[in-house]
Amino acid sequence: MGVSTDAMIYFGVELGDEHDLWEKAEELWEHPEIDLQTHCSSDYPVWFVCIKKSFHLARRGYPVFFEDELKTSKEVEEEWSIKLMDFLREHDLMKYVENPKCQWTLASNWS
Repeated sequence: MGVSTDAMIYFGVELGDEHDLWEKAEELWEHPEIDLQTHCSSDYPVWFVCIKKSFHLARRGYPVFFEDELKTSKEVEEEWSIKLMDFLREHDLMKYVENPKCQWTLASNWS
């Protein structure tokens, strides 16, 4: 049958696979609106920042169904993008960003 992984969808920006982000992560996880997470795998983490309320996780074998959770307006996404970019600048994370475009992302994680 193959290997299945956890799926996640979020509005955010990818930071890459910088290993020194683990140290920063501990201080940043307490933010009320923005989250620092990883996808890919626990052995090869790829970091991203996202708006907490946009983050949804589907564990292996457990589908997640959406009603209105993913419906946003252009204005909301612009507001979220500003918050994310301000957060990245404030915490000196812009140096990790290759593509500064905030967007909806569907990713997986093999943990």
